[in-house]
Amino acid sequence: MNPAMRYRHIATYIGPQAPFVTNIANLRTYAGPDGHALYSITHVGGGIAAYRIASADQPIEMIGTRPHAASMGYAGTPNASIVTLGDDPVLFGTGLRDALGAGIRLDGGGGFRDGARLTGPGGLPGDVIRLGQFQTPLGDFLYSARDGQTAFDIWRLSGDGRVSHVTQAALPPGPNVQGTEIDAMLVATLGDRSFVVSASATGNYVAVQMIHADGSVGTTHML
Repeated sequence: MNPAMRYRHIATYIGPQAPFVTNIANLRTYAGPDGHALYSITHVGGGIAAYRIASADQPIEMIGTRPHAASMGYAGTPNASIVTLGDDPVLFGTGLRDALGAGIRLDGGGGFRDGARLTGPGGLPGDVIRLGQFQTPLGDFLYSARDGQTAFDIWRLSGDGRVSHVTQAALPPGPNVQGTEIDAMLVATLGDRSFVVSASATGNYVAVQMIHADGSVGTTHML
């Protein structure tokens, strides 16, 4: 029998700006060349905050905030994703409508810089709830899932950060697919092959699709 896992409480952070430290929906970490940072994203009415992680024996420090635009509404549960556009890591909120038009470029220590967007003509739609990135020998790609859909899209990234649509991968119709959406996605690599793994809690399924070098995906295997 494995011994019980032991853990202990380290600290509770209560920041000076209540809208950014209450009603938090998701957390994301970042390891840059000049330091580490933690990001929080709240529900509507708050925003995204950045915290410096100096060391294990020092408290985190809030170093930046960006409020949600008043026009943002729910597309799902707010989430935070970091992707690389050009040479820059960019923090995006997902699960909020039009949040992909309000990305934040990050500096080497995880602090906030200027803005970035993935929406607009030829760009990603405004109701993305999942966002991630992968590479193949033929380039860099993004994947995204939308509110209320079990299909996901693959986008090619150019060297200057522009995107172009590659394909949409839809799950085969079935009784557990209709009326559901993707709740979680990741890219898993086994040896020299990579796979998109998507899951739906409401549909009670996990789908696995192999990634081809051109960014397209293969036959869906439902688990």
